[in-house]
Amino acid sequence: MSEKLSVYILTHNSEKLLEEVMQPLHEIADDLLVVDSGSTDSTPDVARKFGARFIQHPLVSFKDQRNFAHNACLHDWVLALDSDEVVSEDFVKEVTAMKKEGFAHNAYTITRFWIVQGMQVRSIYPIDSPDDPVRLIDRRKVHFGTRSGNVHESVEGYDSLGVINGPVYHYTFGCDDEINRKLHKYTALAALDIARNPKASRWYFPLMAHYRLYLSPPAAWYKWYIRHQGYKDGKIGRKLGKYAFQYTYLKYKYYIRHHMQGRKK
Repeated sequence: MSEKLSVYILTHNSEKLLEEVMQPLHEIADDLLVVDSGSTDSTPDVARKFGARFIQHPLVSFKDQRNFAHNACLHDWVLALDSDEVVSEDFVKEVTAMKKEGFAHNAYTITRFWIVQGMQVRSIYPIDSPDDPVRLIDRRKVHFGTRSGNVHESVEGYDSLGVINGPVYHYTFGCDDEINRKLHKYTALAALDIARNPKASRWYFPLMAHYRLYLSPPAAWYKWYIRHQGYKDGKIGRKLGKYAFQYTYLKYKYYIRHHMQGRKK
């Protein structure tokens, strides 16, 4: 008997790529779910066109959104995707075979290549491309837990880890406006992660944040543009180097603002 698999997609105004994302999934999904955080475009129509269950749930953090989606799935084996991640034909074949044979591990990583404005890049802050996030899990054992932040989630609970062969392509930052929108969205969430650090209540922590506000951005630019060879990606690489600088600056700026507002209350 083959394993049953739920596949869920997190969306927000995702009409641009959603059809391409969902098209290959009907071959592997026994339960297709879209968890949406308040789209105002045609995302609901596209989801229902492919027979997906559509649930709206406000986004508090990506960790909470994923845990909500996991609980809403109908089957214990769960594959998580974002609305700009397109699986390859080889990926579909591999998962189909794994379902028939039975899953040998509690969790599996994917091989994800990042595409920025039509170009496959070498790195994008704060990861290299390709990267290997855990995306297929047995939810009876694996969950997004305390190590997860508001922006970057990590799973806990697995005792064996496999790899799904076959690439997944992540089409992010389709235009400069999208870079700016995500920059402010992600840094606001990252600032909350800083504020929730157990050390944040100590007197010196805000002082260190002021130092990092000015010292960390050039260090981030150097790391991701020079050391990780973003400069080899030409114009796109320069944009991503700037993104690394701005991201690091803004997350500390937003944290300091949050801290100062808390002191005034």
